[in-house]
Amino acid sequence: MSRRGTRDITLFCEDVPSGLSKQILQRVFDNQFSEFNNRIKVEGVGSKTIIDGTLAEARKKGELCFAIRDRDFLSEELVSERSANPFGNAKARSLQRHCMESYLLDDAALTDNQRALRDQEAASRKWLDIARAVKETGVYKIRNRKVEPPLDTEGVTDENSALCSLRAFFENLGSLVDCSTELTQVKVDFERHPLWTRVDGKALLKSLRGQGFVVPSMPEPASQLRLLISQMPNDW
Repeated sequence: MSRRGTRDITLFCEDVPSGLSKQILQRVFDNQFSEFNNRIKVEGVGSKTIIDGTLAEARKKGELCFAIRDRDFLSEELVSERSANPFGNAKARSLQRHCMESYLLDDAALTDNQRALRDQEAASRKWLDIARAVKETGVYKIRNRKVEPPLDTEGVTDENSALCSLRAFFENLGSLVDCSTELTQVKVDFERHPLWTRVDGKALLKSLRGQGFVVPSMPEPASQLRLLISQMPNDW
């Protein structure tokens, strides 16, 4: 698609200024989106807690900008909400996978043995990361605790141990979060996609490297970015 715009466009991402996500995104836009003539400049803004605010402030100043953040443990519903009107609302669009590192583990880049090891390690993280997701969801819903005790994940290996850990956590907060219902909902949400795309990609990759796993290439989330760019106004 030809574009009429001439101004620089800023892409804010959840990363430090010299981090991996920033480098990957800049490379993808420079190499695979020639229609912009290198006008898209990627800027790491740090935590996901400030990226929406950074985007809103830049828009108020009249800047052409959009934003991308890690999915982390966002539900499918919240990912869809962030995907709606990404160039009009003040929310960073979420990646479809847990984080940028998750794109290193794509089927097409791995051997059969590597895929088997990836899936095995992802399965071993399933209940740990489901418990973490339920904790984040529950804390977000009660919205009244600035300081919280850590979730005890020692020994979380199945549904029962995950529930025990979560119930102890929310009892310490004095909260009546229905852990069983929340866990079931998160489990269903996790299982909508391959498990390795939903568990903590950074932790998964670290564990795989500890077993001699060699990353075959840099991640290339270009197809998802192409879908995002298709929603950009043509005069940008």
